[in-house]
Amino acid sequence: MIIVARGQGQRAGRGDPADLKGSGAGMGLFDGFGVHLALGVLGERPVDGSTDSPPARRRGTGGGHVVGDDLAVGHRPCPCGPLLPHRAALGPGQTWAEVGINERTSTRMTYQDRHTAPDRVISEKAQPDDAGRSAGQEQDGAAEKSLRVRSWGGAEFVVRLLRAERPDAPVELVIPAMGARARFYAPFSRGLHQGGLHVAVTDLRGQGESTPMARRGVAYGYREMVHDDLPAVVRAVSAAFPRSPVVLIGHSLGGQLALLSTATGLAGVHAVVLTAAGSVWWRGFGSAHGLRNLIFSQLFAALATVLGYWPGERFGFGGTQPTAVMRDWARQGRTGRYTLQGSDTDYEAALARLTLPVLAVGVENDSLALSGATDHLLRKIPAAPVSRWHYSEALAGSHRLDHFRWVRHSDGMSAYIADWISHTLTTRQDGASQQGTQPDPAGEGRSDRGGD
Repeated sequence: MIIVARGQGQRAGRGDPADLKGSGAGMGLFDGFGVHLALGVLGERPVDGSTDSPPARRRGTGGGHVVGDDLAVGHRPCPCGPLLPHRAALGPGQTWAEVGINERTSTRMTYQDRHTAPDRVISEKAQPDDAGRSAGQEQDGAAEKSLRVRSWGGAEFVVRLLRAERPDAPVELVIPAMGARARFYAPFSRGLHQGGLHVAVTDLRGQGESTPMARRGVAYGYREMVHDDLPAVVRAVSAAFPRSPVVLIGHSLGGQLALLSTATGLAGVHAVVLTAAGSVWWRGFGSAHGLRNLIFSQLFAALATVLGYWPGERFGFGGTQPTAVMRDWARQGRTGRYTLQGSDTDYEAALARLTLPVLAVGVENDSLALSGATDHLLRKIPAAPVSRWHYSEALAGSHRLDHFRWVRHSDGMSAYIADWISHTLTTRQDGASQQGTQPDPAGEGRSDRGGD
């Protein structure tokens, strides 16, 4: 089973529905800081490069498409470094309402009895998805099923499942990036499923279909996601696929959370795949670029503290997040160390003891997970056998890639990951030594570990 985690940053552009709170809305909060000058230079055009910004209910013309029924975004360089994103385009026949880009309207679960519920699976059923046909209720002939899971931390999750033909095939749990929704990863999930794998994907707490919704007054941070949410979801997925080894696939922040959780006692996981993931330590981005990241990350955390939450949909970064998430993120960006609010665990020591196989996939044109940032993250797991591979535009059929666009053109990546998982798990089952860098199962890409 592969679990995919999401990466960072969402924003809507000019011409989106008024309640989307795009980059222009709320700029007044930055007045006096000079930050609005940096934020204001961001382009407003869709990912496909068109200048047509459809209003609510306007249908796309096929100039690009959102995978699944979610909006997730790529990023374009700007004066504030790799922090601020732009938005994706609609798919053929989709409306903005169908795509579900409004956080408030896309969360369809009721909000009751969420905070004291035990850790248990609520239901599993094959059901059509009311979010719209664009999500693909059936992928490759396999009906999508769903689990509802409650964690000890009081959060509730919808876990979407695709079953492979082989009951004992590995199951991949996909963990999203900060501010990204699980449905954005539909193309990636299809590719993994076509590779013969079971696939599970779910939202991070407070995002998409998960609850409680991130808003002012809702308090949780990395600690709850690492120690409450991921263990609950992994247990539910393992129960749904009792014969399958579980592999976590984390995108951006999702990859960091996957490593932190497996390093601190998460049971039942056999390998971790990092996609476009790295440490956010400012020194991993070079001097000028890193200094910008440092300044803005600390400013964002300070604003979240003052406001009581982070209104990322207004400022074009990270989606709506509770204060603790932004403070955990900013602290790691400032110090380079994982110190989670409300926890006394030594995460650096735990990471150093991790021995699970890890695959780190870099993406061309990714300004949010530069090679230096990935190097810094991988240096934290010296005991783990690590493979590195670079997903280039040539391998993606000449499609443009970045921190988020790779999901839309991920067939080559999903095929490579499926091969790596098969090779790695088979080797471990055979009892072969798993020291040093893993072989490159596809025979191409980078195998360097980087950094020391």
